[in-house]
Amino acid sequence: MYTAEVYTEGSKNGDSVGAAGIIFLNGKLVHKLKFKLHGHCSNNQAEQIVILKVLKKLGEPQDGQDNDKRVAIYTDSEITLDLLQNKFKRNRLIELTRNKIIAQAHLKWIGHFGLAK
Repeated sequence: MYTAEVYTEGSKNGDSVGAAGIIFLNGKLVHKLKFKLHGHCSNNQAEQIVILKVLKKLGEPQDGQDNDKRVAIYTDSEITLDLLQNKFKRNRLIELTRNKIIAQAHLKWIGHFGLAK
């Protein structure tokens, strides 16, 4: 059982880049985060930025909440998960994220789902 569950999404359409995350603590929605990013960011960078931002938010003291959390972060970015797990691949966002991941955080891949035509 996870104390905190987080869902993240990053997206790019032309020069429009954005990212969002939602945080549930004990099953209750407590934070919605939304970011407009620079048009030079890639979709993968957007995914990495939002994961880093939610990790920072989870590290902040929460009123009335125990900070000893078991965290599940759900993302559809397989590339980001692969980068985080491969210590030989380095970039600034991945290193910052690795440094923020708390011992109890589990990153999980959730795929894109579409409707059959």
